[in-house]
Amino acid sequence: MQTILIMKINSILQISLTGILLASTTSAQLIISDDFNIDDTSDINASLNTRQAGTQAGTSWITNSNGIYGIINGRLDAEVTSPVDSGASLDYDFATNSDIIAAKGFTVSFDMTPTDGSYSAFSIGASSPIATRPVISSNTDIGLLMEDDGRLAIFANGTNVSDQNGAITWTGGGSLDFVELTILTENFNASTSFTISMTVAGSTIDLDPDTPSTSLTSTWDGGKNYLVFSNRGVSSSISDNFDNFNVSTVAIPEPKLYSIFIGLSIMLTALNSRRRIKI
Repeated sequence: MQTILIMKINSILQISLTGILLASTTSAQLIISDDFNIDDTSDINASLNTRQAGTQAGTSWITNSNGIYGIINGRLDAEVTSPVDSGASLDYDFATNSDIIAAKGFTVSFDMTPTDGSYSAFSIGASSPIATRPVISSNTDIGLLMEDDGRLAIFANGTNVSDQNGAITWTGGGSLDFVELTILTENFNASTSFTISMTVAGSTIDLDPDTPSTSLTSTWDGGKNYLVFSNRGVSSSISDNFDNFNVSTVAIPEPKLYSIFIGLSIMLTALNSRRRIKI
């Protein structure tokens, strides 16, 4: 009879542990999303309140003077003529976001069509929303330069850190791809380390081929943290499409649930030990 009771308690504890594991993290906080789903326009800040969501919804986009910008077919379009870089960024310094700091990380995702004939780029930790060639700037923490032929170059404060083991590949060019970046960090202070990982169309991209890890580790320079799209032409007028931009915190562990989990785990271990002794 006692053994049966222990078995029932054991089952209840196992079910409880499963529930706690499933609920042990809070959902990610949406900082901002922009789906660009409005009629075609040359005003990329038109109808922000209807197409953006999140705690920073209503934030305007800033562009440099090198490109021709617009929203076409529900996507952000940037057209440039060789040999200059376009640049488009939300007018928001993500290093100031308390939700990201509390969560110790954030994710950035977007759809993009690679430039035909040159590169598309995305910069994290740019010092200015309209920096000149932010992807290779010494004032940009991480720049991801994505060639249309599938090669990927990574720059950390202007230094190419992707050449240690040959070219990194990320995708074939010419098609719309879903890019997701995860950045984990304690804060944005100078010399604080962070790791960045990347997936394209659901496949993990190895950002550091010289190590067993697929993520890349670097340090912040302590400056501002603007997120910038850019592209560059080679010999003719080219355009890029970016869509479904999203910035969210990483999911935050719930400390109280973890404490309960540990307590129930101890109880379950004790019951199993007692049951073995009985047998």
